[in-house]
Amino acid sequence: VALDPQNLRFRTTLGAALYRAGRFAESAGCLRQAVDAKTEGNRAVAYLFLAMNEHRRGWPDQAKDSLLRAVQATKQPMPTEDEPGKSAPRFGDHQMEFRLLRAEAETVLNSPPGKKSEPGR
Repeated sequence: VALDPQNLRFRTTLGAALYRAGRFAESAGCLRQAVDAKTEGNRAVAYLFLAMNEHRRGWPDQAKDSLLRAVQATKQPMPTEDEPGKSAPRFGDHQMEFRLLRAEAETVLNSPPGKKSEPGR
């Protein structure tokens, strides 16, 4: 992330790793930067992790909004590199990853909201 701070994929990966480690505040910062980035890219995965993060932090309304934004992000066509005038489905080969992550997010959002304890805090 330090070498390429505008890289959406790097920010999403770091945010996801921090979420998995239970470092929700740090994770939220990375994921928020990913979804707010001005660069091209799919924000669906970042929104899914952000939804789970928000729910764990006790913000169920924001979590539902982020889940909805994740689903909407997969429906937006993305320009192809080969033919700038044409567009391709957003997820292509990553549909299974998205489906599994979405199922996880829906499971989290159906559990009682609240903050898990963060390691070392």
